[in-house]
Amino acid sequence: MSTRIINGRRPKNKRIERALLKKEPKVNENVKSAMFLRGPKTSEIINQVIADMYTLKKPHGIKFHRRNDTRPFEDQGSIEFFSNKNDCSLMAFGSHQKKRPHNLVLGRFFDHQVLDLIELGVSNFKSIQQHPGNLSYTVGFKPCFVFRGPEFEQKEEYKKFANLLLDILSTLLPCLPVAAALRFPLLSPVTSPIVLNSAVHFYRGEVTDQISLMGLDHVFVCTAVEGKIYFRHYSINLKKSGTNLPRVELEEIGPAMDLTIRRTRFAAHDLMKEALRQPRELKNRKVKNHPGTVINVHKEKQDLGQMQTRKMKGLKRKRAEGAANGEADGEANTEVAAAAEKDTTPKKKRADE
Repeated sequence: MSTRIINGRRPKNKRIERALLKKEPKVNENVKSAMFLRGPKTSEIINQVIADMYTLKKPHGIKFHRRNDTRPFEDQGSIEFFSNKNDCSLMAFGSHQKKRPHNLVLGRFFDHQVLDLIELGVSNFKSIQQHPGNLSYTVGFKPCFVFRGPEFEQKEEYKKFANLLLDILSTLLPCLPVAAALRFPLLSPVTSPIVLNSAVHFYRGEVTDQISLMGLDHVFVCTAVEGKIYFRHYSINLKKSGTNLPRVELEEIGPAMDLTIRRTRFAAHDLMKEALRQPRELKNRKVKNHPGTVINVHKEKQDLGQMQTRKMKGLKRKRAEGAANGEADGEANTEVAAAAEKDTTPKKKRADE
C-alpha cells in the first residue's frame, strides 16, 4: 500500500495512484470532458438531441445509457458525484415533463462543484440524419462561431449562454469576417451579425497555437430573435472565384433547433473569480528592456594572431624558427649589458663621509 495521500485518499495500489494523479490540479489542465445524462422521463426529441451533441463532442464525452432520477436545479449532489467519478467538468442533461416539455440543461463544474446551470426548451428540432448534407470532419476540428443579435451583448443570461456554449463546443475560436457573416440566412432583418472571439472557450477541444485553414469547415450560428435562440450548424464550402479569395457557400448539416431560456443558476462573483484564477506559471510577466542579467559589451577588434591556441603537433613552431628567435634574443641581451657598463654615473656619497 502506498504511503502517499492524494486528494484525501491513500491509494491501495499503483493503478489507483495513477488514476488519482490524473485528477489532481495541473498547470496546463486536460481537455474538458462532458457527460451526457438523461432523466427518468425523456422524449424522442431529447434523446436525439443528447445523441447529436455527444456526436459533436467526441472523443471528449461520456454518454450515460441508464436513466438517472436526478433534478439538477433541486439537488446537485448526484451530478457532482458523477462529475468527480468521471472527471468531467461539463454536463448536458435531458428530461421531459408536462410542465417543462423537451427540457435541456447545460452546466459546468469547478472543482467538481456546480458552477453554472442554464435550462433550455427545445422546439423545431431536426437531427443530423434529417439533413441532406454530409457531416464529415476530422477529430479535433475547430468550429467557427457566429452570435447574432444585440441580446448577446446586453442581457446577462444570453451572455452566459454564449459563454457556456463556447466552453462546451470549442477551443481557439476562429471567426469569420463580417462580410462572410452577412451571407448567413437572415432570420430577421432587425438583427445584425455579431462575431465574437472569446478567450473563455461544451465543444472545446485541445488547445493549439496553430490552426489549418482547411480545418475551418464548420460553423455554428446562434441568432437571437424575439426571446428565442435559433441554433444552426453549417458546413463551409470554399468554391473557386475570379479573385484570390474563394467564394464561401454554406450547407446546413444539422443539428438545428430553436431554444428558449427557462431557468438559470449562475455562480456568485467570488466563486467565478476563484474559478477564473490562473496559476502563477501561466501569467504574462513583464519583461524589462534592460534586465541586467544579459548585456552586450562592444570592444575593439581583437588581434587573433597573438591568441593562444592548442599545442597541437601541426601548430608547434619549427626548430629553425625557434633557433632564429633564440639568436635574436641573445643579441638583444648583449646590447642591454653593454649599455649598462657604459653607464658610469657616480653614486651618492655616504652621509658619514
